[in-house]
Amino acid sequence: MTQNTSETPEYIVFKDEQGEEQQYKVDALVEMNGNQYVLYTHEGETKMNRIEHENDEATLCTVSDEEAEALMDAYRKGLEEDLEEEQ
Repeated sequence: MTQNTSETPEYIVFKDEQGEEQQYKVDALVEMNGNQYVLYTHEGETKMNRIEHENDEATLCTVSDEEAEALMDAYRKGLEEDLEEEQ
């Protein structure tokens, strides 16, 4: 797992069904099993998507339950390792 914090944007913006922009805080960009993922929060809810690149554009795709579980396990493990290194 790789967390890319130096190039991680602080926020991403989505438009809702009414066309209003919703801002989400980016918690991490993660690489796992050859795929890139973004973890982000809004109003206390953590969400994640796989990032697909095509024609110089990035698209956020839904992750499977298995991907989500593996990603959260890897993310937690990475956070634990970071905390251990700081001590």
